[in-house]
Amino acid sequence: MSKLFRFGLYTTQDFGKAETARIGWEKLAEPIFDARFYDSVEDARIPFSTDEHNAAALLFETEGVLFVTAKKSGILAAFNRQTGKLATWDFYIPLADLKGARAEKWRKWIFDWCGRLPVVFGFGCSILEYNAKHQTVRNLPGGGRVTGWAGVSIKEFGRYLPGFYWLNIFGHELASAFGRETFDRLPHVKTYPLDEGQTAIVLDEPIVPGEMEERLLRERRLAEQIAESCFFDLADPEKKYRQIPQLRALVE
Repeated sequence: MSKLFRFGLYTTQDFGKAETARIGWEKLAEPIFDARFYDSVEDARIPFSTDEHNAAALLFETEGVLFVTAKKSGILAAFNRQTGKLATWDFYIPLADLKGARAEKWRKWIFDWCGRLPVVFGFGCSILEYNAKHQTVRNLPGGGRVTGWAGVSIKEFGRYLPGFYWLNIFGHELASAFGRETFDRLPHVKTYPLDEGQTAIVLDEPIVPGEMEERLLRERRLAEQIAESCFFDLADPEKKYRQIPQLRALVE
């Protein structure tokens, strides 16, 4: 898992709807992803074909979850219904596949996915960065330890955004609330306007940093430049967050 890139989306799109599934199926069939199997379990066994989107939509509508695996090992898509209004879609890509010309192909694929199926918020980073931002470890009195995750639950999404990452996608409502001129003022990033009023922001540096603590500090500062106290920060457990009204309604 540590050698993977995670691209995650919080979205109001419903994969149980035929048109949403059709668009998603088209994207998953493209050579860069090259889907092979799908199912409601991660060990997917149902053969993927471009005319199966209606069956996939029905499966998601029934089970509330859908996995799609690819020909290349390590590439996986997971779609999960979270509330009546909100779903999370996650894509896992080997870091080795995000080099050279393929990195640009993946970037275009990700941006086109969001352009065709607009999101509320999206992020992308190495699993190493994701763990550094969200993983907690509690030592037990009798020995051993318990690993948990902070800042990423759906309930928490109603209070704040999970963080600022190597890749960030702000949907129309958030981009409008924060102001696109704010994004333009951020240092050492690349900003991309996406369809449907969305904005993508990518750090102008490698996906995996040389020093993780420096990366986290830089991202923390960028998050505060966008909107003070609106992004989760594992390093500040006493932080008082300022609610984002556009998020609260999605989790109730």
